[in-house]
Amino acid sequence: MKILRNKSTITAIAFVLVLTISAILAALPAVTAHDPGWTVPTYGYIGTSQDPIGVGQALGIIMWLDKTPPTAGGLGGDRWRSFTVTIEKPDGTTQTLGPFTSDPIGTYYTFWTPDQAGTHYLQFHFGGQTALLNAEDLFPGAEGENRGVIWVGDYFEPSDSAKLELTVTQEAQPSYPGYPLPGPNDYWDRPLQGDIKGWNTYASNWLGGSQLDQRNFQPYGVAPNSPHVMWVRPLRSGGIVGDIHGDIPYGPDDYESPWSGAIVMNGIIYYNNPAWPKSGYYAIDLRTGEELWFHNESVQIPSTLTTSGFDYNAPLLSETYPGLSFGWNYRYYSLNGQGVWPFLWINSGSTWNMIDPNNGDWVMALTHVPGGTTITSNEDGDIQSYSYSNTGGYLQEWSLTTAIPRTGPVGSNALQWRPRVGAWVDAVNDTTWTVYPLPVDRPGRSGNLWTAEDVLPRSGYEWNVTAPKGLGSIRKVVENELVLFSTSLPAHVTTTDVQPDTVTFSAVSLKPATRGQLLWTKEWTVPSGMISLGFGIASIEDKVFTITNKEKILIYGFSLDNGNQIWTSDKQADWNMFGISENYAYNTIYATGYAGHLYAIDAKTGALKWDYFAANIGGECPYGQYPLSISAIADGKVYLYSTEHSPTKPLWRGSRIRCIDAFTGEELWTTLHWGEGGVAVADGYLVSANRYDDQIYCFGKGPSATTVTGPEAVQPLGTAVMIKGTVTDQSAGTKDPSVMAKSPLAEGVPAIADENMAEYMEYLYQNKPMPTATGVTVTLDAVDPNGNFIHIDTVTSDMSGMFKTMWTPEHEGEYTIIASFAGSGSYFSSYAETAIGVGPAPSPAVPIEPEEPTAAPLITTEVAIIAVVIIAVVGIVAFWALKKRK
Repeated sequence: MKILRNKSTITAIAFVLVLTISAILAALPAVTAHDPGWTVPTYGYIGTSQDPIGVGQALGIIMWLDKTPPTAGGLGGDRWRSFTVTIEKPDGTTQTLGPFTSDPIGTYYTFWTPDQAGTHYLQFHFGGQTALLNAEDLFPGAEGENRGVIWVGDYFEPSDSAKLELTVTQEAQPSYPGYPLPGPNDYWDRPLQGDIKGWNTYASNWLGGSQLDQRNFQPYGVAPNSPHVMWVRPLRSGGIVGDIHGDIPYGPDDYESPWSGAIVMNGIIYYNNPAWPKSGYYAIDLRTGEELWFHNESVQIPSTLTTSGFDYNAPLLSETYPGLSFGWNYRYYSLNGQGVWPFLWINSGSTWNMIDPNNGDWVMALTHVPGGTTITSNEDGDIQSYSYSNTGGYLQEWSLTTAIPRTGPVGSNALQWRPRVGAWVDAVNDTTWTVYPLPVDRPGRSGNLWTAEDVLPRSGYEWNVTAPKGLGSIRKVVENELVLFSTSLPAHVTTTDVQPDTVTFSAVSLKPATRGQLLWTKEWTVPSGMISLGFGIASIEDKVFTITNKEKILIYGFSLDNGNQIWTSDKQADWNMFGISENYAYNTIYATGYAGHLYAIDAKTGALKWDYFAANIGGECPYGQYPLSISAIADGKVYLYSTEHSPTKPLWRGSRIRCIDAFTGEELWTTLHWGEGGVAVADGYLVSANRYDDQIYCFGKGPSATTVTGPEAVQPLGTAVMIKGTVTDQSAGTKDPSVMAKSPLAEGVPAIADENMAEYMEYLYQNKPMPTATGVTVTLDAVDPNGNFIHIDTVTSDMSGMFKTMWTPEHEGEYTIIASFAGSGSYFSSYAETAIGVGPAPSPAVPIEPEEPTAAPLITTEVAIIAVVIIAVVGIVAFWALKKRK
């Protein structure tokens, strides 16, 4: 029997009442039933979540009795079954809500929306009831339950609450002031505040295992729109060795990939140690790549000895350690609390080890976990495994939460679920409580009346029903709907056995009222031609399941309602003969393989919606195109990678992660990346390991920083000023010295346009040449001295991160200059401010009057002649004086 699952919204007021009324369990006498039965008075109560309330607004109504159903406990026992509420409206009409069945502690919560203004009167009614034990047992494997047996056969009288007056106004009443979620370009981080609702539109986890329905489809949160790298982290020695080894890379373990994918929970990445002998696991921060802790499991969890090769009778030659298998978020609801339990699990054969995600410590182990088809409950995250006996017809469901026993067999402990720290619990036949001595019956002390039935061994199976025999194998489980079966599918390539000419498909109900009943069965004639068939996907949404034909390279679609074949797809390219891989999301089947195509096929009709092709580059890939596999589908995008399970070395070049629009087939972005193991998509980031360099990459939107400056000195009015600044990438990876060495800036790496992002990230992190790139768009605005907002310019930074513009202010005074980067597919937004001062314009210049020139004396002809004569005479005298000296 599963622990209580929260199938309705329980508000704070209801939960307080749950806690309060649970104490009444201790007040019931612990004696045997009596004859004649008693008549027990009851008292009814009613409350609302808000008063007054507006027309059209949902009102929470809670109703309860003073007494709990005496035999209720967990999923077993009785319930109050005749709760109703009458509402007297202002127009004189009356509306009745119900009847309702209470929860185990005698309360019920519902919603009602008033449709007219005025005073309303609400009254709760209990119709009276004789207490029953009910046929359901509180504990699987037991034959009955003694809780409240004293009251069985007693009559609990009807009761009515007092009338509750409610005021309904025409105008809506204010609700709690909510906080908006961040915009698409606003940075956010974990933990996510509980008073902001709707985080699932942004946030998500990647838990692995059966928690990703339809093969790597993540229906929640956002995913990267750009190949922007947040950080890289070495996985192990990687890349090309060099010297005598040439272009051969490290790591010969292609069949034992060091990267098996990651688990992401609450913004933390968990992954297994890639170093031989692969003992332990890491926890690192999703946004920064910072190591939070490493746990060496070899000191705590027993190892698994394995043999070499395929001869299982050979001596034990090597020792390996089990690694993390999946993460688990279990939504728990009980008398004393509700919320989500997070754990990690390490599966080693039929032993499952529970791990504390906060520090990596071992918590407990489940042994003898049965095999089967495993799903994750969409109701509470419980892990369920379904098995079927083809010869006996037994259909069973095993539950992880049922396999772990509750705190105790009776009393409120029977309703509490806690992992049993340090325990080794048998997942099928637990005997944890059988070591307890049976307590002595002490009258007046409820919860201590045990019987041998209370402590019988318990089974981890929730239920076991009889279904028709000979249905074949379970192919798909749809929770609370059906199990799809088929008989053996032909596989002519792998066996020489006689192959069936027909295949029978069947569906068995999982609805509680009809569980185990055959819904339909259909025999289908296998197409001729010695073909091999394989099971594909099944969708309850589109009522379809698929079968692939290996040799004819196509897909058949069948109705999930009756098993009839409803369509046949077009033939796919020949290389897909080696296997068609199918994924399902958005009413579409996405098919990939060695042919290098991503086919998008309408799930209802089988028609091809679009076809994306990964063409070869320069004959690099020996297949003539790059083989494609789907690593994840999330946020309306399909993420592809190319790899090979046993590649030749050196590795071929040109393998890429490819992001494809899931609805149009448009290629949104790609980047060089040889896929290695699985990926994880959570909180808007994609995490994968790259075989080209054996590093872990985290792709997604990173934080940015904007700066802006203007002239320090006050500028005269009418003078143009230079405004400049930078926009930089502030992601954790840019703080690495080897990355910063490639940046022209001291404060970070330039922010680059989305269309140049792949080449620029390859330059920063993969030693590729520096590309030609542009920066990002920056809006420049000002607030003038009068408080007016002025748009200055819209500019684009260059590949050095700098932007600039000239601007002439129109007024004197102080200006605030604002530079805003709105964000992009690669970066969150950022902005910066600076101030400039504008002083008065210079005074108008006074023109300088030129001075009047002074008149020069006139030189007459006579004066000139006399001057010439004098010069001549002087010259003659000097000549004769010199001559006499000789």
